Amino acid sequence: MSLEDSFKSLFKGAGFVFFGLIISKILGYAYRLIVARLGPEEYGLLSLGLAIAGILTTISLFGLDAGILRYVANFRASNENEKIRGSILSGIKLSTYFSLLIAFLLFVLSDYIALQFFHEPRLSVIIKILAITIPFDNVRTIIVSALRGFERAEYDIYSRAITENIVKVIATLILIYLGYGVFGATIAVSISLISSFFLAFYFIEKKVFPLIKSKIANTEIKEELLIYSWPLLFNNLIVILLTWVDTLILGNMRTAAEVGIYNAVTPTSKLILIFPQALSILFLPIATRVYKNSKEELDAFYNITFKLIFIVNGLFLMIFLFFPKQVMNILFGAEYIPGYLGLIFLTVGFFIHGFMYNSRDLLLMVKKTRTIMYITTFSMIVNIILNIILIKNYGVSGAAMASGISYALMSFSMIVASAHVSKMNVFNLNYFKIVLSLFGSLFLVYILIKSTFIPLNIITMGAGFLIFASIYLFLLVITKSFDKKDAIILRAINQRFPMKVLDKVIEKIES
Repeated sequence: MSLEDSFKSLFKGAGFVFFGLIISKILGYAYRLIVARLGPEEYGLLSLGLAIAGILTTISLFGLDAGILRYVANFRASNENEKIRGSILSGIKLSTYFSLLIAFLLFVLSDYIALQFFHEPRLSVIIKILAITIPFDNVRTIIVSALRGFERAEYDIYSRAITENIVKVIATLILIYLGYGVFGATIAVSISLISSFFLAFYFIEKKVFPLIKSKIANTEIKEELLIYSWPLLFNNLIVILLTWVDTLILGNMRTAAEVGIYNAVTPTSKLILIFPQALSILFLPIATRVYKNSKEELDAFYNITFKLIFIVNGLFLMIFLFFPKQVMNILFGAEYIPGYLGLIFLTVGFFIHGFMYNSRDLLLMVKKTRTIMYITTFSMIVNIILNIILIKNYGVSGAAMASGISYALMSFSMIVASAHVSKMNVFNLNYFKIVLSLFGSLFLVYILIKSTFIPLNIITMGAGFLIFASIYLFLLVITKSFDKKDAIILRAINQRFPMKVLDKVIEKIES
């Protein structure tokens, strides 16, 4: 496979995934915007409930999702349908047992958790509502893993990324309008998860591999599945703790209102991860095929992808660094402006984190799984320690600083480790030109806004972003930040998403 063919495969496969992620992020973000308008305290209570439920859901899942993905893919390759059905049913039964137990304990202990750890009596009702959804969430995850094992990722996008978020947004709007407030928003989460569960079950039963109405024998592998899956629980727990530990410590040490502000800052800063996450879906299998052809082509594939992430994410970095107060005010309201420093810290951390995915995949490709585990574990420990130290004195800013440092440390370590293993050199003079183009385009947009006295709102901010991106692209071309190898990836993008402006850019680079 040539380098150009590799990028064509990447964008052909990532196109639908990228679309699904975009829809998912927009709708998920819309849900947060709606709930945040109830006020920081209400939003903070919901965020604490989601954090508690998220961690316990991961524990009760017991790593079975990864086991199901592996066994379904393996048994499918050898046409062992009895074992395929048996592995999926084994996963469903085991996850149901574990999740029912965890859900019951969480429901019973909800009052104790709400009062003793977070001093918020109303949190108990939110925990009870979310506890009911844990079994549905776990079984849904097992089914989705099975669908991925059949290479039907589109059904995952339909059921989780799109349907779940659409139902959540609509149900939230209705229930808040009816006066149920934050409890209505919590019920909306439950309704959306259950809806997604039934849709995922419909897809596997009717479209992929019948489980109930099937004449295929059932060869269950519960013990084998458990032995394979439970060690993965530790890794999954590290990931979920990195996601939620800052919220939990903030809720324990500070107020629910500060938790609400922080959980407005976090998803906003994570918008910078959409593009690298979409690319990472297919990076590893394509990089593996490229590596079989030649080490030089893998080097070029990795470097161009790395550079593309830098170029795209630079746009978000500049906006969030230089207009954090305006972003928080326009999106969430004046009550959330105190979180602007947190937005700066987290954006920088996630900007660096965006480069981690491809570096991690390179380590996976050369089977350096222990290296990944050590780096991730160390980062989690640093995250917990920094959160405890910084939140007490600095609140939201302290939590953001702790998480930003932890994610940046983890990502930088992955990049260094992958560079050491692969002997790849990433950075060159072109990155300096990219940075100059970023600051130059931002300066021109800033002068335009100041000279025209245009009031900042969601519409003018969107228009300003488009102008900023257009000037930025123009400066990238005239400063020769792109080289002929970059034209390969631009052609691949243009083939998948045709744009006349890219035709002209490619022509300019190649000339």
